[in-house]
Amino acid sequence: MKVEIGSIFLSGIFLFVIIYFAVKSAISPLLDKHDEVITDNEDFGLVKLQEIGVFSDNELKEVIKIYNNKSLKKRNWEQYQKYEKVLRILKEEGYYTDEQYFSKLDKLKNHFKVD
Repeated sequence: MKVEIGSIFLSGIFLFVIIYFAVKSAISPLLDKHDEVITDNEDFGLVKLQEIGVFSDNELKEVIKIYNNKSLKKRNWEQYQKYEKVLRILKEEGYYTDEQYFSKLDKLKNHFKVD
């Protein structure tokens, strides 16, 4: 039984097209996520300020540290609020007594360094 070269060639092209589109559709969401990270990054504006001479190298590093700390505090506060709400709902539902609620709330405050 002879297989024609044309059918092998067409099968190869067909297989290539299937693999190409499968990989393209798998990678596409990852590329979109990468673009979001770049557009949300505030450091690019700061680097531009350094390029035009507003910041020195050391000043740029300090300013980036300040922005990172501010971002971390904001994320910590958002997480604290979310978890505090869960604890409050559990207390309102009667799962925790007031004493248990305040004990767990203190642990939460200590973890997120919230006063």
